[in-house]
Amino acid sequence: CSVCEMKADCTRSERRSVSVPVEDLGLLEEVKMYNAGEEYCEDRKKRARIEPKQGEMKNLHGLKRAKYRSLLRIKTQAIMTAIVVNLKRFVKLLNLGENSECRGLSSTT
Repeated sequence: CSVCEMKADCTRSERRSVSVPVEDLGLLEEVKMYNAGEEYCEDRKKRARIEPKQGEMKNLHGLKRAKYRSLLRIKTQAIMTAIVVNLKRFVKLLNLGENSECRGLSSTT
């Protein structure tokens, strides 16, 4: 690394070095350009909405560990978990709608 022109980008340490295979340098540059672009910012915004639901499915609904061994059954478990989470959200939205009408906050009044 001492002779590499990319040493400053890889590591700040004098003793430790990080090696990147030559064939991966092109991919590394693509990732850096993607991370600096506008598309990356848009994708981060989407992730901010999705990740909490994935965490809920993992931590509260059993997707942390598969219950079955077959790929078909694991996919079925994941789909059923997603259905449950969506149903919970649907019920919550229905309850919010009912509560707003009870309080006189309906748009028809």
